[in-house]
Amino acid sequence: MASEVVEEWLRDWCEAELGAVPVKQLMAASVMSDVTALRLTDGREVVVKRRPDPTGRATTCLAVQATVAAAGLPCARLLTEVKAVDGFAVHAEEWLPGGESERATDGAAAERSARLYAAVTRVTSRLKLPPPLPNPEWVRWDHDGPGYWPPNALHDRRPGADSLPGDLVTIAGRARKRLLASTLQHVLGHADWEAQNLRWNGSQPHVVHDWDSIAWLPEAALAGAASGAFASNETPTLAPPRQLRGVPRRLPARTRHRLHHRRARDRLGSQPLARPAQRPRRDPLEPPTHRPNRPPQPGRGPPTTRRSLTVQSCSRVARLAAWSWLVEKSAAPQGMSLWGLVVAWA
Repeated sequence: MASEVVEEWLRDWCEAELGAVPVKQLMAASVMSDVTALRLTDGREVVVKRRPDPTGRATTCLAVQATVAAAGLPCARLLTEVKAVDGFAVHAEEWLPGGESERATDGAAAERSARLYAAVTRVTSRLKLPPPLPNPEWVRWDHDGPGYWPPNALHDRRPGADSLPGDLVTIAGRARKRLLASTLQHVLGHADWEAQNLRWNGSQPHVVHDWDSIAWLPEAALAGAASGAFASNETPTLAPPRQLRGVPRRLPARTRHRLHHRRARDRLGSQPLARPAQRPRRDPLEPPTHRPNRPPQPGRGPPTTRRSLTVQSCSRVARLAAWSWLVEKSAAPQGMSLWGLVVAWA
């Protein structure tokens, strides 16, 4: 909402850093950062962002944003460096209003989002900057605190925060164990790829917001997080299950068969038919190991078979589905493949 009232500190900061004084407040929002859009006396329309930054993450995050903008991708250009003001990190950037948030969740929307994410990641993953640690809380599975989730002063005191379903806690533990076992190279990437942070003009991207959410993680983990969150708008949500209809037929026949079997079982609400006794199957979220009846070959390490990759993929393809395939199809960043995403991300 437009307003003539501007806080005194903000007026002084704009005059010192931008050489002009605000004459109108065009927009104000506050979630994890205070974001204010202003019209200055020289006619420019700018956004000033202020947020706590006790570990100095903002410097790397803004360097990533500046590089993405310089590459010609839809991103606001910086107008100042980050400055410390009363314990807060403050900077200004151009204001890019307009565009629409994506409301569709079909395959076409997933493809648009995946293509844009691939283009952004090709730029961010090649940067050599100080890691912006700690990572954002929602992808900080590598924290060193107790429990599966990192401490969160806002959410930990909410009613029910300590009484999550047992199955969810079990899955979180298994997934975190699998992720921590990864030896993939860490890169910089956007870790809050939600629909509410993107604006579109039809099928063309208008602007990507929230560059404070840069993380330093394996590329496959970044793509996996985006594939689960890309459909979120005002309310956090996962991509709907109907996206599974977009799974490409070029996946191995055995994988396609198991996916269809899984869908049928979910629809019927029943367990699969009993099978003859056989050796226990390895937990697909556990790190891969060699087959017990084939000892490691000298100099080659534990053998990894096509079958073991297929078994691991079943529980993950259902979640990554068409999204990870579309990332690969749209010229995914160097070194990333569908199997790399499926095997590395749980």
